[in-house]
Amino acid sequence: MAEKTYSMTGWFMDTSNWFKVAWITVIDSSWEVTLQSDAVATANLTDESVTSDKISEAVIKVESTILTTAQVLALYTTPISLVAAQWTWTAVVVDKVIVATDFETAAYTTNTDLEFRYTDWSGTKVAADDTTTLLSAADIINTSWGLEALTELTQNAAVVATVWTWNAAAWDSDIKVTVVYRVVSI
Repeated sequence: MAEKTYSMTGWFMDTSNWFKVAWITVIDSSWEVTLQSDAVATANLTDESVTSDKISEAVIKVESTILTTAQVLALYTTPISLVAAQWTWTAVVVDKVIVATDFETAAYTTNTDLEFRYTDWSGTKVAADDTTTLLSAADIINTSWGLEALTELTQNAAVVATVWTWNAAAWDSDIKVTVVYRVVSI
């Protein structure tokens, strides 16, 4: 493959504001990826406030997963990975989780708080619990926001959907879970 150059855009957040950021990525013939730090362009930011390392953390990513009825009924014993573990010295920071279902005929009857955590049901929470989707007897779309009070990032850990106490019962609708997240260095 010949060297390719791409113009990229993403979002960066300083302490209180989001800014659109543009940069240039180069992929060489051995598939090595580099960011041209001298090609970073920002709006409304002071010099040196955005670096190549910060840009890689600023890119917002999205993963969607369909949880089948069988998977939802076994979420305690078999949590489902929504975002794969990344790499050493990084962590996934969840901005929000969007849960949607096309209701069939039966709502859950027990253990109905859908949780989003690192690794499994005992991991650190990464977003607020969804306390209504599994109880709903209608089509529903809910958003669970990332936790502002998250104090412990878990290195190299997947983000999973689970329930806290035991498997749910009496559900027959698939659920689409979309996670909006960033990968940060820790």
